[in-house]
Amino acid sequence: MIDLLFKNVSVVDGTGSKPRLSDVAISGDHILEISPKIEALAKKVIDGKEKILSPGFIDMHGHTDHFFCVDPQSSSKVLQGVTTEVCGNCGYSPFLLTQKFIPHFQPELNQYGLDQNWHDLASFKNAVSQSKPAINWLTLVGHGTLRLACMGYDNRPPRPEELKWMKLELEKAMDQGAIGFSTGLIYTPGCFAEKEELIELGKVVAQKGGFYATHMRSEGDQLLESIEEARLIARTSQIPLQISHLKTAGEKNWNKIGPVLESLEKAQASGEDILWDRYPYAASFTSLDTCLSRDLFDGGDLQAVQRLKDQKIRDPWIHKLNELSPRFASTLIAYLPGKENQQWIGKNLNECALLNKKTIGEFVIDLLVAEKMQVNAIFFSMSEENLDRILSHPSAMLGSDASARSRNGKTFLNTVHPRTYGTFPRFIKKYVIDSKKISLEEAVRKMTGLASQRLKLKKRGFIKRGYYADLVLFDPKTLEDCATFQNSTEDSKGIERVLVNGKTVVEKGRETAQRAGIFLEREA
Repeated sequence: MIDLLFKNVSVVDGTGSKPRLSDVAISGDHILEISPKIEALAKKVIDGKEKILSPGFIDMHGHTDHFFCVDPQSSSKVLQGVTTEVCGNCGYSPFLLTQKFIPHFQPELNQYGLDQNWHDLASFKNAVSQSKPAINWLTLVGHGTLRLACMGYDNRPPRPEELKWMKLELEKAMDQGAIGFSTGLIYTPGCFAEKEELIELGKVVAQKGGFYATHMRSEGDQLLESIEEARLIARTSQIPLQISHLKTAGEKNWNKIGPVLESLEKAQASGEDILWDRYPYAASFTSLDTCLSRDLFDGGDLQAVQRLKDQKIRDPWIHKLNELSPRFASTLIAYLPGKENQQWIGKNLNECALLNKKTIGEFVIDLLVAEKMQVNAIFFSMSEENLDRILSHPSAMLGSDASARSRNGKTFLNTVHPRTYGTFPRFIKKYVIDSKKISLEEAVRKMTGLASQRLKLKKRGFIKRGYYADLVLFDPKTLEDCATFQNSTEDSKGIERVLVNGKTVVEKGRETAQRAGIFLEREA
């Protein structure tokens, strides 16, 4: 007797092939059979008439990381149909707890009541496995974490012995199952690295069959130059390139979309392995301090705070931010740790400044100093038309750029980017159902098969006989992303059933008690 039988479902298998009406049988954690008609006895039969069965969605750019140990239910992911997440993005991965890294990570550990019980990827994998996450996960090695663990926040090239240490630790993490390395070249300390350092590290990853994912040095004013730098690093290292959340930030940079795609397509035609990911929103979510010069952060956040208390440094920055205020006025404050400033969450900078009787520049500097730079914000700086072109391209995949959060868990926040709860349903609803800019089979390929091929996953990302049963059943008539910038924690609708390794983690649109996720080893 088989465990689960889907009857009369429209199968979209992840290859880009058109939907086909089939029955699908599940036995244990595998797909047993796919056929127009299966008559075998099953413990449970699901009538999938007028429903879509697709492979489980793969979040190519997530940030759950150590949150798996805090709140393994991962509600905001599974209720979108996500069955696998790629962690370790933007230069951050939490598993190198050296004496230089621990002091910077300790507040996070304390906030969530986590024990310091890992020091490398192997021990971190064990910690996550013990928490029994609801979804599968893979990880990159964060270059920023690697550099911080070795050099702290020093703004200089690594000494030979430091570069050797980073290369050895990177090689060790790759041997323990990492799929590549990532950079966050807009953040400290990653921004202090020159391309020569990244090329040397890239060569280590290339030898292990991994790829290079980059949050580039600029996504706006120096966008084209940053793409060329990323290409140079990947080409010289002989490593595949994954551009994280490709965008054209800032209205004055919107006209760069043509040259951006032309550059990438020309590189692909010459044999360079380049793909990218993106979330289906025209607003970003990142640290508010990214509006400041990276030189301020030489030595770390606390050094930047001290510098901005100096009137000779503070006043020019207030003047500069006031000049740029038309670009930032609509920016929403989304998160900060201090209790005394919670009233600003969910308000834009213009509102905050008016209520404070300050200029925007004064408010921003004062808030960053008060919160020791730990302020996250939502920036409305992108073009919907460019977003359409980026996501419609055959080389684009989906990445939420968000951590998994649960309604009743420790990770819940009242204000987040709506991509946290809505990325995957929104992509299908907006681009397939409403605008018909992308076919259903192409949209599913981007969210499943294409990502699986980039990650070199074994028997995942497609609906095929013998493949793992990571599956999503959804109703295209009711599918809808409900999270907005005003109500950002609303769960999506229309995701009816989600299977992870054959276990039902979502049933009739609601979470179950099953947590069947595992760490996916890099295929040699």
